[in-house]
Amino acid sequence: MRETTESIQVLTDARNRVAMVEIGGRPAGTGVLVGVDLLLTAAHVLGAGEPHPPVAGVVAVFDHHTVPGVSPAEAGVRVPVVEYLDGAPLSAADLSRFHQGEPPPEDWLDFALLRLAHPVPEVPASDGSRTPRGHYRLDPAEYAFAKAGPLTVVQHPLGQSQRVCQTLLAARSSASGTRVTYQTNTAMGSSGAALIDGRGRLVALHHYFTGAVNQGIPISAIAGAVTGGPHPEALRTRAGAAAAPILLSWSEQDAERARWVGDVLASAGHDVRLNLPGERPRTDELRTHMDAGGRVFALVSPAYLADEKGLADRDHLLHRATPYEPYRFVPLLIEGEPPGLLRLVPSVDLRDAARPDAEWMLREAAARAPAAPRPAAPAGPPALAFR
Repeated sequence: MRETTESIQVLTDARNRVAMVEIGGRPAGTGVLVGVDLLLTAAHVLGAGEPHPPVAGVVAVFDHHTVPGVSPAEAGVRVPVVEYLDGAPLSAADLSRFHQGEPPPEDWLDFALLRLAHPVPEVPASDGSRTPRGHYRLDPAEYAFAKAGPLTVVQHPLGQSQRVCQTLLAARSSASGTRVTYQTNTAMGSSGAALIDGRGRLVALHHYFTGAVNQGIPISAIAGAVTGGPHPEALRTRAGAAAAPILLSWSEQDAERARWVGDVLASAGHDVRLNLPGERPRTDELRTHMDAGGRVFALVSPAYLADEKGLADRDHLLHRATPYEPYRFVPLLIEGEPPGLLRLVPSVDLRDAARPDAEWMLREAAARAPAAPRPAAPAGPPALAFR
């Protein structure tokens, strides 16, 4: 069983990051946001071309949902594609065989990485505010499909508004690591759909079906190809100039783990403020950083919670985070049980996570964190206490 809040967040992320792909004004497939201005789709969605298919007339339509009083042609946020960055393009003969139902060769990864004309706008909320859309990462770490359980397929079949279904039983990966097969419902236009696991990780790109058997490309295989291609920087987070820096809050006993967290976030392209060795952020430094719009990631352990000197700091963090964005302050649970009120703030549970999973969770948390500064908190005592 999964916590309701986690499941809602996983589906919300998918809703915001999966787009319908149009070519020449007609629905052609599905695409996935993998950078602030990067779209991943199946190569055959774009058709054939040498050295790659043209992108003129290709548009990604985000937020393509059923809206009362709005026709399907007018629904969604449209962002043109302006550049083909990398992929596995098809010849005309290959494309013809593919459309005739001939199984594609296993070494063909069938992906296209595209540059959008501009970053996709933030997601509007009913109260007039806007929420960061975030994006999935091309994670090069291999994924254990056999142990994952059902996966969620997020797609735009037949040009319809976004659809979600789950795979039956566990997906099976090939020995080569370039294919994963599963049973679920897909249709024409589903190519390029996202396969998401229960924690919200993008694990495969759907590209083919025959009868009841569906097939996807593992994201690890695509990431490996991008690493060796002309744009390996696409694997790094493109946080943008407005992204708020991250200050780590930690106890002296957790210095080594703080260094590791800092290295993971820095390697993903984030501006990380880490005072090492032996000096955690001073009270005035931490408060000034957060009140100016910065983010704070706290390594929560028994030692951290027992540090009386940092208690006022932690109360201030909760006070600043709760009225505004929940991802301004991100607790990283590394040991022990968090106190009750800390559970009100979305946290990252690293306690039993394997190293590759923990690194992925840290990158996801940093991507969720809000990018724009917010007004300073009103004066007065904290509304909540870190107990």
